[in-house]
Amino acid sequence: MVKSSPSHGIEHGGWSFVIASDRLKLYCEDALQVTLPLAPKANGKRCALGPWRKVKRNHFSAAARGLGKVHVAVRHGRVAYWIETKTKQFKTLTCFAGTTYNGERWQSYVSDHWDRLWERDRDQEVGVSSAYLDVTNVFGAEIGGQKDPRDTPPTYIWNMPVRAFSLQTDAGFVGFSIPGVQAIGVTRLAMKNRRLSLSFDALRPACTKGVTPPVYIVPGLAGSHDVLDEHRAITEKLGLMKRKSSRHPAWWTKPTYKASLEYIRLWQEMDRGIPWTDHDQDLKNRHMATINPRNLRSWVYQVKKSLRVDEMNVMFEQGMFRIYGDYTPVPTLGGTEGFRKLVDEFRENNIHICYYIHPFMVNAKIDYFKKHPEALCKPIDRKTAVFYNTEHLYDADPQFALLDWTHPKGRSYLLRQVEYILSGKPGCLDCDWIRSNHWRAPDPRYYKFHNPDWGIGDMMAFKAQKL
Repeated sequence: MVKSSPSHGIEHGGWSFVIASDRLKLYCEDALQVTLPLAPKANGKRCALGPWRKVKRNHFSAAARGLGKVHVAVRHGRVAYWIETKTKQFKTLTCFAGTTYNGERWQSYVSDHWDRLWERDRDQEVGVSSAYLDVTNVFGAEIGGQKDPRDTPPTYIWNMPVRAFSLQTDAGFVGFSIPGVQAIGVTRLAMKNRRLSLSFDALRPACTKGVTPPVYIVPGLAGSHDVLDEHRAITEKLGLMKRKSSRHPAWWTKPTYKASLEYIRLWQEMDRGIPWTDHDQDLKNRHMATINPRNLRSWVYQVKKSLRVDEMNVMFEQGMFRIYGDYTPVPTLGGTEGFRKLVDEFRENNIHICYYIHPFMVNAKIDYFKKHPEALCKPIDRKTAVFYNTEHLYDADPQFALLDWTHPKGRSYLLRQVEYILSGKPGCLDCDWIRSNHWRAPDPRYYKFHNPDWGIGDMMAFKAQKL
């Protein structure tokens, strides 16, 4: 299809971006490559667009009925699409609903199995999030068990995944980048009947001054992953890129020993032949007894000797502290004072200590949360529960809850735990570094917050990590 002379259009990077009523058409050398529907859907309802007007050079806007204004413009050297709205929060906001393109494949970038080039004929959803409820997958576990790992693969995360995707066209890949800190529960990419849609589940524009996440469109890319370089470049232009410091201590790159591997091995030997239903308190007490200074010294010094290194790190995690949310070392380690002595001893022998902390999950039975339940996220449905399988030694019936970082009492509590672990003050552990993984913030599809405008979803994960 050959383009007609547009009244509203942008020539950029050798491509033509033509606004035709409620469509944005991307042409390369007069050949149509991508058609993007511009009328958004708010909570499933299509918002019709009014007439387009030119705001300034390479910037056009149109009213979206009942929603606000949509914009198409050149920003930071790329063509971008975004919406201005007075709506504080959407259950779902869909952009580019029913996108078509001149090609047969598209690429997503979620580790591990969703980092792949998909066939357009296959109906598929991909979720991008750092704030989801189920431990295994953004969309939840499959009812009755996982039928095929390729359908809902584990999306266990170590950090916030990149919000980007690409369409493979006859004129190269057309990349889409959604950078920055955004108050989104889940970014959903859905291919259905050969048409692609981009949706934001639990999106709160009130956190970003009424502006939805800008989507940057980058055509003419040679490779399937080139949009990731563009994503980085846009992020840098937005002033959001913080380059890694070169002033890390030398020990940072030394070998790290995970002490839990040894005591878990001992527990497995103790448990052999004993049904799970027969795991009584006596067995748990024997588990706990393995975590003591004598064993830790033996394991750590043996590893250091076998590695033939002068300096190393040791990581202490689940089992070393009492319960989630209270990171006091267990009684068999001598509590704070006993563990601090162990830290000092190891440091004298060039062994640096890492201590685990969970940024969101706590045991609601802790006295502080009994006194201040407002510091916890409130489930929208009372049946929503938090499950985890690693706290059973020190509390046979833990009551897990998620910390509300939007509440000052929630923030101050966990930041005091961080200070307790890292500070050299009397009464603190004086560890060298913190290990904190699985950054799944509370899912805004399932929880309410004290002050959601502080940041929900991916924004809460980012701000909590920064603090």
